[in-house]
Amino acid sequence: MITFIDNEDEFLLRYSSEYYSIEWVDQQLRNDGEVVISRVFTVRIQDLRKSDDDPFEENRVFAIGDIKDGYRRVRSAVLGLDHDLLIAASMKLKRSYFITERNISVFKALDEVAGRQIIIGGARPDAIDEADFIHLVKEFPTSTELKYYTQARIERVLQTYLETRGQAEERLIQYMNRKEKRTRGYRSTDFTRLEATDELELEKFIYTRDRFNEMLKDADAYSETDWRRQVAKLFTLVFPRYISVLEEVNVKERYSTLGGLANRYIDMLLVDSNGSVDILEIKKPFSRCLVSKRTYRDNHVPVRELAGAIVQCEKYIFT
Repeated sequence: MITFIDNEDEFLLRYSSEYYSIEWVDQQLRNDGEVVISRVFTVRIQDLRKSDDDPFEENRVFAIGDIKDGYRRVRSAVLGLDHDLLIAASMKLKRSYFITERNISVFKALDEVAGRQIIIGGARPDAIDEADFIHLVKEFPTSTELKYYTQARIERVLQTYLETRGQAEERLIQYMNRKEKRTRGYRSTDFTRLEATDELELEKFIYTRDRFNEMLKDADAYSETDWRRQVAKLFTLVFPRYISVLEEVNVKERYSTLGGLANRYIDMLLVDSNGSVDILEIKKPFSRCLVSKRTYRDNHVPVRELAGAIVQCEKYIFT
């Protein structure tokens, strides 16, 4: 079991083994000078502290950081991070904030994505809100979700190589077969042809909607590239004026680098039947990807990813 203790200016981790003797920790410290607890916390022999309320010596207490200016600072080496971790001293901590199912390190995952120091709660303007962090931890995949993700990813690969069809595509094919039977023998009149065209146009949108719903249900099974390509196919189906889709188009952009040119790559460039082009930036869906949860002057403002994509498209247009 893991608990956390604020002891004056030290931030402590207390560990007790539920199934094995605590001796394994002592043995590891003697042999290697450090020990990894729950595959996440790396503590050293010099971090070991005496526990006053442990007469049977069943716990081991380690100093993993300090407390200063309203924040607990966890040394980067403890969690294998690139930066020290800061957590508001007022925040109540529990094991699940650090470790998810299958002993996955929460802050290691955040550190790899953020690329900067992680700060949770408190008054600092660059901190992640405490409520947002707790919500984020709850969104981490469970072992069941990981199993389903693996199955969905395998299914996606098999569909690519075996050319199997999704449910939306099957429904479209079945509908077309039924319509073929209904209209056979009645195609001599312009009215019937027009009616069939209208039905097909409607079915096109129904298929697109159903296909999007299928994709959104297992969005994690797609790579970023696969997601872009699938969305682009649906986009050109809805807007048939586009006759070609160009990927990763290289352009020279002069606005980001003063006096120089930077290589940029447009995700998708759509070419229509008149020879005009449109830019299509496609992102995989994720939680709160459009507007912020917090308000600024009573408004929910665009999040960084959305604002960044818009600015990047503007640069492409003016290049």
